[in-house]
Amino acid sequence: MSDWVTILARQFAKRLVQEAAMSEHTDFYVGLFTTMQRVEREREYAQQLIGRMCAAPLVIQYEERDELVHTDEHPFCGDETCPCMDELYDEVERREQEVS
Repeated sequence: MSDWVTILARQFAKRLVQEAAMSEHTDFYVGLFTTMQRVEREREYAQQLIGRMCAAPLVIQYEERDELVHTDEHPFCGDETCPCMDELYDEVERREQEVS
């Protein structure tokens, strides 16, 4: 099964060839070749980028003696400067408005 970029490039190239046959411009083929090369380079770049993004999970290292502050059981740390407190205050305000 081909990916959508390859299918799109083939459809585009087929249409360009049809237009060239109708117009009899010789420089059209140079443009077609250049366009196909550009599309292929962009496809390869996209595949490399996806490969790098999916190659390995994000690993955050910490020392074993460091305490985990945010966990699933305790998503809020209590530090007033932490962005998690904004989320907590927003949730409290939303619930207060629901009750009112």
